[in-house]
Amino acid sequence: MPENDAIAERLARIEKTLDAFQMRLSALEEAVRSGVTPRMTAAEPTREETLLKARVAELEAEKVALSDRVKTLAAGRLQASPEQVTVGFRKAIEAFQGGLEPRPGDRTAYTVSEMQVGLKSLVALDESGGLRFVLPAPDERFDPAQLTEVKFTLRAASEAAAAAPGLIPVPSLLGLPRAAAETALARAGLKLGKVAEQESRYAPGTVIGQTPDPADEIAPEVPVDIVVAVAIKPTVPDLRGLPLEEATGRIEALGLVRGRVAQRESKDVAEGTVLAQEPLAGMRVEPGSAVALVAAVAPPPTVAVPDLAGRSRAEAERLLKAAGLALGEVAEKEGGKPGLVLAQAPKAGTEVPPGAPVSLIVAADIAVDILIDRAVKAAAGTRAGISGKLLGDRLRALELKDYAAFETLASASLEELQKAIGAPTPRGLQDAQMALRKALKGEVG
Repeated sequence: MPENDAIAERLARIEKTLDAFQMRLSALEEAVRSGVTPRMTAAEPTREETLLKARVAELEAEKVALSDRVKTLAAGRLQASPEQVTVGFRKAIEAFQGGLEPRPGDRTAYTVSEMQVGLKSLVALDESGGLRFVLPAPDERFDPAQLTEVKFTLRAASEAAAAAPGLIPVPSLLGLPRAAAETALARAGLKLGKVAEQESRYAPGTVIGQTPDPADEIAPEVPVDIVVAVAIKPTVPDLRGLPLEEATGRIEALGLVRGRVAQRESKDVAEGTVLAQEPLAGMRVEPGSAVALVAAVAPPPTVAVPDLAGRSRAEAERLLKAAGLALGEVAEKEGGKPGLVLAQAPKAGTEVPPGAPVSLIVAADIAVDILIDRAVKAAAGTRAGISGKLLGDRLRALELKDYAAFETLASASLEELQKAIGAPTPRGLQDAQMALRKALKGEVG
């Protein structure tokens, strides 16, 4: 229950009790005067009379205190003049309109042109005869018949309020191109201050913010700062692993252009797949920037070089032709059976383009006399068996025709060798065979 109601009820109870006590006191006093109670005298009041007077004094004091509290509450109740109510509504509308001001990036602006307000209040005259609105407290109860409903209709004025002497209202620059904003400031007698830039979906150069705000009144020397829209910087996407055409579409969709496309051989991905990019993914760039790409191309077909070591030159050429390769330079080197491949370049198993040349080193042909001289030198190193001179004489007597005949003799058994050269002793026969084989290998000390 509101405090006002509680105080009113308490005062009513006090009034009733005081009336009852006053009646009781009057009866007692009348009895004393009429002598009905001989023991009571004016100088000696009875105990009941004393108690009643004390209680009356207490109630009178409480009544005074409650009356003072009522006056305090009445004095504290909000009393507003019509001017104060009007100013309050105007400030509320200004705050509401401020919340509707377009922010940077907004496409639509709103304004308040009319507002209807209803107010229920006690209407009273103050001491000077002025009209007052006595507004109820939040929990205060009133008889609806005591309240007066006041309605206001507020409309925007068609003419601008006059600026304070020496001050100039700031024009609204929002949505204007920068050049037009500068012209509007010049016409108003103001000057342009700092110009900041902010990314926005508005056209580049459009004013999307200003300080001071529109309609603020400022001195002519105070600059007006503006914020101008610039194009939003796109973020470069990750294009790696995409086909070149799809990567190009994504680049152009962001307002970028495809730059130089380099190529790199790759066997791991399909031809035309993006392998690398510049700028890297996640970087923010200026609109219209170029994005360079590296695309995969299939490597040319290759052929594995066959193993030609130990084969004759004719066989080596046949194998190269079957593999789609060409015979390159052929060099000769002593060592091994004449005509056999000693080495090759590239090495066996190397992947090379079709038609690539393969160079060979082939064992050179060796005259029989050279082989005999080698055998003589090899036999000369033995301490027993056959002498080098004897071996040489016996070999020359055989009139071997070529390397193959010498090789056949060197690979013959000891019995066949005995028949051919007639070594004097078994040890000499073994030494002769060893000397022949060393001569073929070129192992002569």
